[in-house]
Amino acid sequence: MLGKEKILHRCSICNRGFLNKSNIKVHLRTHTGEKPFRCDTCAKAFRQKAHLIKHQGIHSKEKPVHRCSICNRGFLNKSNIKVHLRTHTGEKPFRCDTCAKAFRQKAHLLKHQQIHKRIGRE
Repeated sequence: MLGKEKILHRCSICNRGFLNKSNIKVHLRTHTGEKPFRCDTCAKAFRQKAHLIKHQGIHSKEKPVHRCSICNRGFLNKSNIKVHLRTHTGEKPFRCDTCAKAFRQKAHLLKHQQIHKRIGRE
């Protein structure tokens, strides 16, 4: 969370505070679903340019560093294999506080929570 810095920008949807305008612009995409950065190779879209750049590594000739011990699928970074392993274990560590539905990825929970916010505004 933010320390003693003064919050200059506040999200009009969830009231989260930000120190600069560029951070709130990126944050708002979690509410709108906007993904302006698209991979030229596979057309997958991302909210942040840094996430696109990280993703593009899967299309390079780099050899996967991390291998799934169950299905042998390879991954370039540790965080991706951690998420992938949940498909085998069934683990869903991210739970909605409103309806208790569980998700394997935090991003999926955040997208789901938009449903409750829309219903609350109707």
